Amino acid sequence: MKTPLPNLDIAAESKRKILYYLLIKNREGVSGARGVMAFTYNPFGTRAEYGHSMTKRIMDMQYEVVMGKEFWDLIAGPGTYAELLNIIEEVRTELFFPT
Repeated sequence: MKTPLPNLDIAAESKRKILYYLLIKNREGVSGARGVMAFTYNPFGTRAEYGHSMTKRIMDMQYEVVMGKEFWDLIAGPGTYAELLNIIEEVRTELFFPT
């Protein structure tokens, strides 16, 4: 998991770790293993609009990067991202607009 705007060296190191992980899993005979660089959010809005060149130069954006909704739903199941947004809104309302 990284910030959505990693430096070139961080993106390259993440790529190295993903490839190493896949190599180890392959040697262990584990099929279907997946390694990804994960961003908790996407400051560009949509995947198509993601425009950070450092990440795009190193990573396969389709298969090696998950961001925002994809990330949260991947690690905790479908609907997690929507639930997190609901919780954030509820906390925001209680803190800044108490009744």
